[in-house]
Amino acid sequence: MSDFARVAAIIVALCAWGGLGLQYWDVRLITETWLGALWVLLMYFTITTNLLVALTFTSIGLGRDTHPRVLGGVMVAMVLVGAAYHLLLRDLPLGNSPTAWLSNFMVHTVSPVLVVIFWIAFVPKGHLQWSDAAAWAAYPLGYLGYALVRGHFTGRYPYPFINVAEIGMAASLRNAAGIALCFILFSLALIGVDHGRQTT
Repeated sequence: MSDFARVAAIIVALCAWGGLGLQYWDVRLITETWLGALWVLLMYFTITTNLLVALTFTSIGLGRDTHPRVLGGVMVAMVLVGAAYHLLLRDLPLGNSPTAWLSNFMVHTVSPVLVVIFWIAFVPKGHLQWSDAAAWAAYPLGYLGYALVRGHFTGRYPYPFINVAEIGMAASLRNAAGIALCFILFSLALIGVDHGRQTT
C-alpha cells in the first residue's frame, strides 16, 4: 500500500488501541486485578474485534502486506459491532466511569466508521470471492460458541440477546441466527460491490 494508506492505517490502529485502553481503564475501576479486568473484557465481541482491528492495522502501518480478503472480513466484523450496538444495545447503561461514554463511542462508532472508510479509500477491489462470506462467518460463529460456553460456566453472558439464563437457549439461538443471517447478507453485498469496483 502507499505511504498515505499506511499513515491512514496507523490512525485507525491508534483509535482502536485508544478505545481499547479506555475500555480497559473503565473495567479496571470496578475489578480487583488487572488480569480480572482483561478477563471481563475478553467476554465481548466488541473487544475481540477491536483488538483484531488494532493488530491488523498496526501491521499495515508497519508496512506489512494484508490481503484484501482479510481486510474485508475485518470490516464486516466491525460493521457488525457498530450495527449491533446502535440497533440493539445503545440504551444499556454505560457505567459510572467519567470516560464510559467516550470509550463506548470509540469502540462502537469511531473504529467501525474508520475501518469502512479505509476499505473504501485504500483497499484494492476485485479480489474478494463469494466463498469469503462463509469464511468470514467462522469468526462470529466461533465467538458465539465461546460466549455460550463461557456463560454456561460463569453465569455471565455478554449480551442480552444471547443471555441463556434470562431468555433461554432457544431464544438465544434464534437471535444469533438472525444476526448471522444479516452478517452473511451484508458480506455477500460487500463482495458484490467489490466485484463491481474492480481495481488493479
